[in-house]
Amino acid sequence: MAESSRTTSLEHQMNSMMAEIVKLQRDVVDLNKEIASMKSKDQSVAFFSYLTNNIVDPPAGTRVTFRGVDVNTGSAYDATTGVFTAPVPGVYSFAFTASVPPGTSDHDIHFVLKKNGRQEMYVFLDGHTQFWLQRSSNTVVHLNKGDTVWMEIQWVKGSNTVAGHGNFDGGDQYHTHFSGFLIHDRTMLVLLLLLTACDGLLLNGDGGVHSDTSVEHQINSMMAEIVQLQRDVVDLNEEIASMKSKDPNVAFFSYLTDNIVNPSAGTRMTFRGVDVNTGSAYDATTGVFTAPVPGVYSFAFTASVPFETSDHGIHFVLMKNGMHEMYVFLDGHTQFWLQRSSNTVVHLNKGDTVWMEIPWAKGSNTVAGHTHFSGFLIHSD
Repeated sequence: MAESSRTTSLEHQMNSMMAEIVKLQRDVVDLNKEIASMKSKDQSVAFFSYLTNNIVDPPAGTRVTFRGVDVNTGSAYDATTGVFTAPVPGVYSFAFTASVPPGTSDHDIHFVLKKNGRQEMYVFLDGHTQFWLQRSSNTVVHLNKGDTVWMEIQWVKGSNTVAGHGNFDGGDQYHTHFSGFLIHDRTMLVLLLLLTACDGLLLNGDGGVHSDTSVEHQINSMMAEIVQLQRDVVDLNEEIASMKSKDPNVAFFSYLTDNIVNPSAGTRMTFRGVDVNTGSAYDATTGVFTAPVPGVYSFAFTASVPFETSDHGIHFVLMKNGMHEMYVFLDGHTQFWLQRSSNTVVHLNKGDTVWMEIPWAKGSNTVAGHTHFSGFLIHSD
């Protein structure tokens, strides 16, 4: 009777230890999946390029070569050819802004983003004889390693000039630019799927014990496995904490809560409405974003201006530590609303500041409450 009771007690102890081992194994798999997911965002690939000179009367089929480069993390963009080559398989974001001055006669120019020679995004500027035109667009595409992406002029009519880098409104302006970055790396996502499969094996695994080994020996082995798994869990949690401290989540979306009527040149725009402010880096009372960590950031801006009864115009710039980084202009219209957008990719050091400012205005202008400013951290240094 005593021997039977002891055997029952040992079996109960072994069952409890086996349950603890399975729990810890699942914890290890879950933590490894979290690390794999975080690492899928760790591959740092980002670029921002711009035209250094005007392109005058380009023919259809011209590949646009952006020779000016401010950011090229991962060295995937080639400024000599204008071609981006994917260094890893994954999902990428690309953005393009074109600016065209007025012509003396009817003129048009159309651009396409090409992926391995196939059209993926379309931007068109049907020319004007009075005002500058600016158009922007962006897209998200999946690329395999070695896939190539570039901007190309698909169609033209009349005489066109694609505006390059210039000095306007008291600072350097990037009129036509091309940028992109890796959203997530598929290589790490494959690892994530494998780890998920491992999790399924654990759920269906055999929890029994081997009959050819003494009970005491099995208990000692199980205890050693528990101790090792507990150490693994601690180590993995420390790795996750370290990764989170190096690459925090930073993102914001802000908007005008009221119209700005007849703003003067030099006005800093204060977007007091805030829907998202992860990391609390954007200050709605000043309109200033302050980088909490060094790294590569993406910023976007959209402005809306209603028509006026007389000639009018208003220009906007994204300022980084007081220097111009992005240029958006709305040369006014007396019949239609105008809306312009652009985005940029910039490197910031910790403490660098970014805001939107009005460098120039002509006539009577109202900046409508549909106007918004946003940004996020692509990757930290």
